[in-house]
Amino acid sequence: MHCAACSSAVERVTRKLPGVSESNVNLTMARLTITYDETQTTERMICDKVNKAGFGAFLHVETNTSSISSDDPAVSDKQDKEKLFSLIVSLIFAALLMIVSMGHMFGMPLPAIFDSHENPQNFALLQFLLALPVIVLGKHYYTSGFSSLLRGNPNMNSLVAISSVASLVYSLVLTFMLEARPDLVHSLYYE
Repeated sequence: MHCAACSSAVERVTRKLPGVSESNVNLTMARLTITYDETQTTERMICDKVNKAGFGAFLHVETNTSSISSDDPAVSDKQDKEKLFSLIVSLIFAALLMIVSMGHMFGMPLPAIFDSHENPQNFALLQFLLALPVIVLGKHYYTSGFSSLLRGNPNMNSLVAISSVASLVYSLVLTFMLEARPDLVHSLYYE
C-alpha cells in the first residue's frame, strides 16, 4: 500500500466479506485490523481477498489476536535495498536527462552530435535512452498502477503510470516525426 486510495481499497474489499463488521487499515504501519465472525469468514479468506485486490498480505499472530500485515519483515530489508539502488540509479539518469533536455537554458551546450538544432533525431534518441533506465527501474509503478486501474481501484501509481506513459508515447511519436518537422524537437517530454 502506498497511499490513502490503497488503504481505502483494502478496507472496501474486506468489508464485503460475509461476517465482517469492521475493517481498518493503518497505512503507515501497513496493517489491517479487522473484526469478523469466525463462523462466516476465515483468516485465509481475508488474505485471499486482499491479495486478489492487488495487495500482498500475510498473517501476523499476536497474543490472543491475529493481524494481517502487507509486508513480510524478512523480505522487507531486501526490498528496501533494491528500492534504494533503483532510486540512486534513477536519480543519476534523470539528472543526466534534465541536463540534456534543459541544460541549454542554463548555458550548458551539448556536443554538436546531440545538439537539438543540428541533429534533432540524435537529441531525441539520447533523451529516450536516458529515460529508458528510469522507466525500467520504476516498472513497479506500471505493474501496480495499471493492474489496480484494471481492478477498478486506481491509486497514485495509476496516476504516475498513465501520465508517464502518455508523455513517453507522445515524445516517441514526435521523435519519428522529427525528420519531416525538426521544429518539433522543442515539444519532447521524455524528462
